[in-house]
Amino acid sequence: SRQTMTSPFPSLRSTWRVCSQRLCMARHLSYSTGAASSSSLQGEEETIVRSAANKEPDNVETGTVVYMGAQKCYVSLEREVKEGVFRPRLSFVSSKMLRSQRLIVGDEVKVRCEKEYTRNLPGTVVQLAPRRNLFQRCDAEGRPKLLASNLDQVVVCSSFGNPPFSSVVVDSVLSASCLSGIPAAVVLNKIDLCDQEKLKRIRSTYEQAGFDVITTSATERKGIEQLHELLRGKTSVLYGLSGAGKSSLLNALADLDISTRPVSQALRSGRHTTSSSVLYRLDAQTCVVDTPGVRSFRPMASRQRLVQGFPDIATRGERCATGRRCSHIHEHVENCFVMQSVADGSLPESRYASYAHLYFEQTS
Repeated sequence: SRQTMTSPFPSLRSTWRVCSQRLCMARHLSYSTGAASSSSLQGEEETIVRSAANKEPDNVETGTVVYMGAQKCYVSLEREVKEGVFRPRLSFVSSKMLRSQRLIVGDEVKVRCEKEYTRNLPGTVVQLAPRRNLFQRCDAEGRPKLLASNLDQVVVCSSFGNPPFSSVVVDSVLSASCLSGIPAAVVLNKIDLCDQEKLKRIRSTYEQAGFDVITTSATERKGIEQLHELLRGKTSVLYGLSGAGKSSLLNALADLDISTRPVSQALRSGRHTTSSSVLYRLDAQTCVVDTPGVRSFRPMASRQRLVQGFPDIATRGERCATGRRCSHIHEHVENCFVMQSVADGSLPESRYASYAHLYFEQTS
């Protein structure tokens, strides 16, 4: 019989098939490993890029606007305040921000500036942080006029003598504060010029409405300690009529002279300015915004929303026959609990008169 011989080597086709399989496996293994390495590298690169983007540049710092001009402002840097340096930096506002934002005293901003302060190297405000709150009023044309931001309280300063006490102005400023959700207090200055019975009646009116009241006399240094306690550790704005003695009260606090404060020196005025709002630091935790005096004040609110600026009236308004729809102006007395409260003396007539005055001032 014919003997079949078996070759010790596999056929060419089998060899190619085995090699192809091994080559594919090698390529697959190489691709998987490379893809994993590439993905890992890409992930690390993205992490580095994100970290770099989130990292604030060395020459950008956080600060608070203490004075605002047309295209420039003065900023108190957070780092320097912690170091006990209260002298603000001159800073220009970037053109981008001028087109999109309006800065006001109290704003928290990002400033690009040199480490060492010098007038020849001013900083540049490049970013505005979100505001905690905004204190504003209505101008003569009915447009909002921004006054200050990021406040802990509004302190309404009124006086006796010249100018005389005005409940309408005090109530108007208090209503704007309430509408903005900012706590408020009342300072009655020049009490040495006021009849004590009148002073007692006015004080009772605002304490019943839920506001803290402090009586002061800058000339006799009465109530200065109580005022200091009211302001301590907070950012406050003093607002009131021209001549009410706001600056005199600030000067009386710890014998401060506003004209010699670092802010006034930085503004190169050498004197206290009354034409614009200025934020002064009494210490690292206490700031006071001194504002120019006003002759009148009108809150930003519609007729329907105005009552929210008078919490003592709004609370009584819930008991009116028509509830919150009651205007407390056009209704009959028997249907309006607010009017009934005025009639029985439980709601001071001056508070209701201020509300009515502002109600008819609103155009809508």
